[in-house]
Amino acid sequence: MAFDCIFVDFQKDTKTKEHVLELFPYAKIIPFVSSYFDILKSYIDNVGTTHCWMISDLVDSSNFDFDFIPEQHQESQIHVWNSIQQTEGDIMLVPTNEFKKQKNHLRYLRDFKDINYHVDDAIKFQNWPSKKFKFDDIVGSVKLQQSRYVNYYYDSEHDIVPSLWEDQKLYIYDVNKLNLLIPKFAVQNELHEYSPKLYMENHSKKPNFDICYIHNGEPQALENLAFLKKHIKGLPNNLQVIENVKGRKQAYQTAAKASQTEYFYAVFAKLEIH
Repeated sequence: MAFDCIFVDFQKDTKTKEHVLELFPYAKIIPFVSSYFDILKSYIDNVGTTHCWMISDLVDSSNFDFDFIPEQHQESQIHVWNSIQQTEGDIMLVPTNEFKKQKNHLRYLRDFKDINYHVDDAIKFQNWPSKKFKFDDIVGSVKLQQSRYVNYYYDSEHDIVPSLWEDQKLYIYDVNKLNLLIPKFAVQNELHEYSPKLYMENHSKKPNFDICYIHNGEPQALENLAFLKKHIKGLPNNLQVIENVKGRKQAYQTAAKASQTEYFYAVFAKLEIH
């Protein structure tokens, strides 16, 4: 514990902060504003030791070994301890002089010449709040969001661990866009207003919206209904048959009342599903 320490304070875990300050009573406490990279560039000139710890209260570091000393051939490396969920972790040991040499030539912190990533299962990330959403209320929820990040999920919850090395991204966890980690921002109409976004390739269960077949006894109605039933055989979507309702608007409203899901597929009798 002979190295200087920068503690990035998100005001998320007072116990972690107290633990770190017991070990490093001289630590420089910095509130997080934009990125770890910006913090390092701003405060590295004040470091008086060969290396500097950077720690945040986003991880429980109570079981972490801060007596780590890099081997001679590793002295110019940035050492990062991370969980399996996020390689760009929140505990790092930075070589002071080497970082000073490189900082003005780096676009991103991950571009540092030599980074040694240590996967540590003992590191526990302090998850951001989670909130179940519906498609018609997620923008309203983001407008009221107070936390720096919130995990939004439609069906099954997945905790997404962000990287705070550089810019704060909006994370889309799965290809169906049903699990999102959204930073606090002044959304107006759509989430697409936020940039940058990171699209991840995980898979999730698709929402199974009801199917409403709407007919008024047209000549092809029963035949096309049979085509539809054959098409959806084995699919989890429920079928609702709406019949003999006069007027397109009234038919839609009747279908909406019959549907048990947030959206429904309207299929009219003139359509033969292939």
